[in-house]
Amino acid sequence: MTSSSQPLQRKNTKLIGVLQVIQKSGLTLKLDKCNIKCNKVSYLGHSIDAKGISPKKELMDTTLSIAELENKDQLRSFLSMTEYYSKFIGDYANKTRNMRSHVKKATKFVWSAECKVEFEEIKSNNNRAPALGMFDCKATTIISWMPVRSV
Repeated sequence: MTSSSQPLQRKNTKLIGVLQVIQKSGLTLKLDKCNIKCNKVSYLGHSIDAKGISPKKELMDTTLSIAELENKDQLRSFLSMTEYYSKFIGDYANKTRNMRSHVKKATKFVWSAECKVEFEEIKSNNNRAPALGMFDCKATTIISWMPVRSV
């Protein structure tokens, strides 16, 4: 056995151990839904690989293809779709403030210049969203919070 095959053998041993625990617990796996020994998997609209977690490219392309919005329903749909990936867009709430103010029942839909700017910024941010890396306990960690106001 060569030294380069040892890491692979160690991974295979761990995989066998996991599968044995699953079997002993009485659980079953659906083979067509299992991804073993692959570099990237898709899960709940996200791509997961060695770099971390990022939005699934096909869904990001969908947001880019959306033209200017014409009514509250379209705006609500756009905000719902992009909010799902808001963790990849810093300060999402502030970047969508004007658009979100137009989805309230009491307001009339008016597509303002501010809304258009926010719309284009969110689309471009969604398209170049970085991967969220795995937590590194040795790295500097900054915790921030923003008080929530009730509406």
